[in-house]
Amino acid sequence: MAKKLLISVLAFITIWVQSSLDGIAQEQIIRRTPTTPLKTWNGTLPKGFFLNNQIGIGLTVNYSLTFKHSAKQQVLFPDQNFDFSPFELVNKQHFPTKTNKNISIDSAVYQLTTFEIQKVQTLALPVFVVNPADCTWVYSLADSVELVEMVRTVPDSLIFKTDQSVIRLTPQFNYPLYIFLLAAIILIIGLLWLILGAKLLRNYRFYQNSQRHAKFTKEFGRLLTRIRIKPSAEDIEKALILWKNHLEYLDQIPYSTYTSKEIHQIVSDNVLTDALKSIDKTIYGQEFSDHIEVDMVVLSNFVSQRFELRQKTILGV
Repeated sequence: MAKKLLISVLAFITIWVQSSLDGIAQEQIIRRTPTTPLKTWNGTLPKGFFLNNQIGIGLTVNYSLTFKHSAKQQVLFPDQNFDFSPFELVNKQHFPTKTNKNISIDSAVYQLTTFEIQKVQTLALPVFVVNPADCTWVYSLADSVELVEMVRTVPDSLIFKTDQSVIRLTPQFNYPLYIFLLAAIILIIGLLWLILGAKLLRNYRFYQNSQRHAKFTKEFGRLLTRIRIKPSAEDIEKALILWKNHLEYLDQIPYSTYTSKEIHQIVSDNVLTDALKSIDKTIYGQEFSDHIEVDMVVLSNFVSQRFELRQKTILGV
């Protein structure tokens, strides 16, 4: 079994080496220039001709090559290694061999281009008839194409055509510029905030407190005028609620939910405590005192002192 396998492997290697050597020898035969190329082969001649009569520089033209020979004879056609001067090979299309009654026909179409300036350019391609020891070149008859001149005459001076029509261009959004400007603005605002932010915030709070206190003073003064003219428990209660709310805003303590006794526990001010007790009697006991106006002034003065203290705290004084 091993002997048969070894014989099979040796046979395969022998066939592969022989085919490789035949291919190399065949390629060398094709590239070898013959000493005396034949004009015919057994009375036959390849047919080679251009499919177009004209060509331009840099353009392509198709060239057809056909050879009729014995079916037993091996022939080869030129490929990319062949010199097609004055043309250059662009592409080659080879067609399958057709055989009928021991006569075979091989054909191919070559796509060629040229960059030469000769008015008439000629080409004759050979076919290679493979022999046991050599390769015979058999040429077709020469065929020519006419070079078409794209620019027939060149004037001594060129006349330029002016075009003064206005072409409106669509403006494009400059993203890099706007991103740069946005980043610069953010950076400037950030720097200003680091430098002036605390001061601006203090000034804003100072202004806000001043506006709110001015509003309180105006409303409390209006209620005080009404109480002075005609005291009523309703107006006194409104004034007390307004005072508690404003004091709550200044001290950040929920005075609006505290009773007078609870306020006294937070604020140790006997004058204020007495005024709050008198006001409670007026609201809840309907005991109107001649000192009610003075009590209201006490509330107003106390809240003004708190306001001044709050403003000094904001300014850091």
